[in-house]
Amino acid sequence: MKKSDPSNLRLKLELNLIILFVVAVLFNTLIVTPVTSNAATTTPKILFKPNGIKFGGENVTVIGTGFTPLRTVTITFTNISLVIQKVTNLNGRFSKSFIMPALVDGHYGGVATDGILSVHTSFVILPKLYLNETSVARGHSFVLSGNGFFGSSMQSFRTGTGYFNPGLVSVNSTGGFIITLPVPLTSSTGAYIIQAAKPLGAKINITIT
Repeated sequence: MKKSDPSNLRLKLELNLIILFVVAVLFNTLIVTPVTSNAATTTPKILFKPNGIKFGGENVTVIGTGFTPLRTVTITFTNISLVIQKVTNLNGRFSKSFIMPALVDGHYGGVATDGILSVHTSFVILPKLYLNETSVARGHSFVLSGNGFFGSSMQSFRTGTGYFNPGLVSVNSTGGFIITLPVPLTSSTGAYIIQAAKPLGAKINITIT
Protein backbone atom coordinates (compact mmCIF):
# COMPACT_ATOMS: atom_id res chain seq x y z
CA MET A 1 0.00 0.00 0.00
CA LYS A 2 1.36 3.38 -1.07
CA LYS A 3 1.89 5.84 1.73
CA SER A 4 0.51 9.39 1.43
CA ASP A 5 2.96 12.23 1.21
CA PRO A 6 2.73 14.26 4.49
CA SER A 7 3.26 17.50 2.59
CA ASN A 8 0.22 16.77 0.38
CA LEU A 9 -1.92 16.05 3.43
CA ARG A 10 -0.84 19.35 4.99
CA LEU A 11 -1.66 21.21 1.76
CA LYS A 12 -5.10 19.61 1.55
CA LEU A 13 -5.80 20.51 5.19
CA GLU A 14 -4.79 24.12 4.63
CA LEU A 15 -6.98 24.36 1.51
CA ASN A 16 -9.94 22.93 3.43
CA LEU A 17 -9.42 25.46 6.21
CA ILE A 18 -9.26 28.31 3.70
CA ILE A 19 -12.47 27.11 2.02
CA LEU A 20 -14.24 26.87 5.39
CA PHE A 21 -13.08 30.39 6.29
CA VAL A 22 -14.33 31.87 2.99
CA VAL A 23 -17.69 30.10 3.36
CA ALA A 24 -18.04 31.42 6.91
CA VAL A 25 -17.29 35.00 5.81
CA LEU A 26 -19.79 34.80 2.95
CA PHE A 27 -22.44 33.32 5.24
CA ASN A 28 -21.92 36.08 7.80
CA THR A 29 -22.13 38.80 5.13
CA LEU A 30 -25.15 37.51 3.24
CA ILE A 31 -27.18 35.89 6.00
CA VAL A 32 -26.17 37.13 9.44
CA THR A 33 -25.59 40.84 8.68
CA PRO A 34 -28.96 42.67 8.47
CA VAL A 35 -29.69 44.53 5.26
CA THR A 36 -30.41 48.25 5.73
CA SER A 37 -32.73 50.02 3.35
CA ASN A 38 -31.93 53.30 1.66
CA ALA A 39 -34.85 54.93 3.43
CA ALA A 40 -33.32 54.19 6.83
CA THR A 41 -29.99 55.78 5.96
CA THR A 42 -31.24 58.94 4.25
CA THR A 43 -31.70 62.26 6.04
CA PRO A 44 -35.06 63.91 5.30
CA LYS A 45 -35.08 67.58 4.41
CA ILE A 46 -37.77 70.28 4.13
CA LEU A 47 -37.47 73.37 1.95
CA PHE A 48 -39.89 76.27 1.61
CA LYS A 49 -39.99 78.22 -1.68
CA PRO A 50 -39.64 81.07 -2.31
CA ASN A 51 -36.63 81.09 -0.02
CA GLY A 52 -36.26 83.48 2.87
CA ILE A 53 -38.86 85.34 4.91
CA LYS A 54 -42.53 84.52 4.40
CA PHE A 55 -45.57 86.81 4.42
CA GLY A 56 -49.20 86.07 5.18
CA GLY A 57 -51.22 85.50 2.01
CA GLU A 58 -48.13 84.45 0.05
CA ASN A 59 -48.26 81.35 -2.18
CA VAL A 60 -45.63 79.01 -0.72
CA THR A 61 -44.41 75.61 -1.93
CA VAL A 62 -43.00 73.10 0.54
CA ILE A 63 -40.65 70.44 -0.85
CA GLY A 64 -39.60 67.34 1.06
CA THR A 65 -36.83 64.87 0.18
CA GLY A 66 -35.30 61.81 1.81
CA PHE A 67 -38.52 60.50 3.35
CA THR A 68 -39.86 56.94 3.21
CA PRO A 69 -41.37 56.18 -0.24
CA LEU A 70 -45.15 56.09 -0.58
CA ARG A 71 -45.94 57.35 2.91
CA THR A 72 -47.90 60.39 4.07
CA VAL A 73 -45.69 63.17 5.43
CA THR A 74 -47.40 65.38 8.01
CA ILE A 75 -45.94 68.77 8.94
CA THR A 76 -47.22 70.42 12.11
CA PHE A 77 -46.12 73.66 13.77
CA THR A 78 -46.04 74.78 17.38
CA ASN A 79 -48.86 77.05 18.58
CA ILE A 80 -50.52 77.45 15.15
CA SER A 81 -53.14 75.39 13.33
CA LEU A 82 -51.17 75.07 10.08
CA VAL A 83 -50.96 71.39 9.05
CA ILE A 84 -49.49 70.21 5.72
CA GLN A 85 -49.91 66.63 4.42
CA LYS A 86 -48.67 64.97 1.24
CA VAL A 87 -47.85 61.41 0.08
CA THR A 88 -44.26 60.85 -1.06
CA ASN A 89 -43.35 59.33 -4.42
CA LEU A 90 -41.17 56.25 -5.04
CA ASN A 91 -38.07 58.36 -4.32
CA GLY A 92 -39.36 59.62 -0.97
CA ARG A 93 -40.02 63.10 -2.38
CA PHE A 94 -43.09 65.37 -2.27
CA SER A 95 -44.11 68.90 -3.17
CA LYS A 96 -47.19 70.85 -2.09
CA SER A 97 -48.28 74.47 -2.50
CA PHE A 98 -50.39 76.37 0.03
CA ILE A 99 -51.35 79.91 0.99
CA MET A 100 -49.46 81.09 4.05
CA PRO A 101 -52.07 82.06 6.65
CA ALA A 102 -52.11 85.42 8.38
CA LEU A 103 -49.74 85.04 11.30
CA VAL A 104 -48.16 87.32 13.84
CA ASP A 105 -44.52 88.12 13.04
CA GLY A 106 -41.96 85.72 14.45
CA HIS A 107 -40.19 82.40 14.07
CA TYR A 108 -42.36 79.28 13.64
CA GLY A 109 -40.88 75.84 14.25
CA GLY A 110 -42.39 72.46 13.50
CA VAL A 111 -41.81 68.80 12.73
CA ALA A 112 -42.24 66.85 9.49
CA THR A 113 -42.70 63.09 9.85
CA ASP A 114 -43.82 60.10 7.81
CA GLY A 115 -44.12 57.90 10.90
CA ILE A 116 -40.64 56.48 10.36
CA LEU A 117 -38.39 59.42 9.55
CA SER A 118 -38.71 62.90 11.07
CA VAL A 119 -37.02 66.27 10.71
CA HIS A 120 -37.42 69.69 12.34
CA THR A 121 -38.30 72.64 10.11
CA SER A 122 -39.10 76.34 10.50
CA PHE A 123 -39.91 79.59 8.73
CA VAL A 124 -39.98 83.28 9.63
CA ILE A 125 -42.95 85.65 9.23
CA LEU A 126 -42.41 89.39 8.88
CA PRO A 127 -45.04 92.12 8.42
CA LYS A 128 -46.10 93.20 4.95
CA LEU A 129 -48.24 96.07 3.63
CA TYR A 130 -50.66 96.04 0.69
CA LEU A 131 -52.50 98.72 -1.33
CA ASN A 132 -55.61 98.34 -3.46
CA GLU A 133 -54.04 100.89 -5.84
CA THR A 134 -50.62 102.48 -6.02
CA SER A 135 -51.68 105.83 -7.51
CA VAL A 136 -54.40 107.95 -5.88
CA ALA A 137 -55.73 111.39 -6.77
CA ARG A 138 -56.13 114.08 -4.14
CA GLY A 139 -59.61 114.03 -2.65
CA HIS A 140 -59.95 110.26 -3.19
CA SER A 141 -59.38 107.31 -0.88
CA PHE A 142 -57.36 104.12 -0.97
CA VAL A 143 -57.27 100.92 1.07
CA LEU A 144 -54.22 100.00 3.10
CA SER A 145 -53.96 96.51 4.61
CA GLY A 146 -51.27 94.53 6.34
CA ASN A 147 -50.49 91.23 8.01
CA GLY A 148 -47.72 89.69 10.06
CA PHE A 149 -47.79 92.50 12.63
CA PHE A 150 -47.80 92.00 16.38
CA GLY A 151 -51.27 90.75 17.29
CA SER A 152 -53.78 92.85 19.24
CA SER A 153 -51.64 95.98 19.16
CA MET A 154 -51.64 99.55 17.91
CA GLN A 155 -49.28 100.06 14.97
CA SER A 156 -47.71 103.45 14.28
CA PHE A 157 -46.08 104.63 11.05
CA ARG A 158 -43.13 106.82 10.17
CA THR A 159 -43.68 110.51 9.63
CA GLY A 160 -41.69 113.23 7.95
CA THR A 161 -40.79 114.40 4.47
CA GLY A 162 -41.57 111.78 1.83
CA TYR A 163 -43.78 109.69 4.12
CA PHE A 164 -47.56 109.27 4.05
CA ASN A 165 -48.73 108.70 7.61
CA PRO A 166 -51.91 106.62 8.12
CA GLY A 167 -51.89 107.41 11.84
CA LEU A 168 -52.25 104.86 14.60
CA VAL A 169 -53.76 101.58 13.28
CA SER A 170 -55.45 98.83 15.32
CA VAL A 171 -54.06 95.35 14.56
CA ASN A 172 -56.26 92.30 15.15
CA SER A 173 -55.31 89.14 17.07
CA THR A 174 -53.90 87.41 13.96
CA GLY A 175 -51.60 90.33 13.12
CA GLY A 176 -53.66 91.91 10.35
CA PHE A 177 -55.55 95.12 9.63
CA ILE A 178 -57.41 96.86 6.82
CA ILE A 179 -58.28 100.57 6.71
CA THR A 180 -59.57 103.11 4.20
CA LEU A 181 -57.52 106.30 4.02
CA PRO A 182 -58.60 109.57 2.42
CA VAL A 183 -56.07 111.72 0.57
CA PRO A 184 -56.65 115.37 1.52
CA LEU A 185 -57.10 117.89 -1.28
CA THR A 186 -54.31 119.89 0.30
CA SER A 187 -51.79 117.06 -0.10
CA SER A 188 -48.73 117.66 -2.27
CA THR A 189 -48.49 115.47 -5.33
CA GLY A 190 -45.60 113.07 -5.75
CA ALA A 191 -44.23 109.75 -4.56
CA TYR A 192 -44.58 108.76 -0.91
CA ILE A 193 -43.56 105.88 1.32
CA ILE A 194 -45.88 104.25 3.84
CA GLN A 195 -43.63 102.57 6.40
CA ALA A 196 -44.39 100.95 9.73
CA ALA A 197 -42.42 102.48 12.59
CA LYS A 198 -41.61 99.01 13.96
CA PRO A 199 -40.35 96.88 12.35
CA LEU A 200 -38.91 99.14 9.67
CA GLY A 201 -38.99 96.42 6.99
CA ALA A 202 -42.72 96.80 6.32
CA LYS A 203 -43.12 99.56 3.73
CA ILE A 204 -44.85 100.26 0.44
CA ASN A 205 -44.83 103.08 -2.14
CA ILE A 206 -47.79 105.20 -3.19
CA THR A 207 -48.12 108.10 -5.63
CA ILE A 208 -50.42 111.09 -4.99
CA THR A 209 -51.68 112.81 -8.14
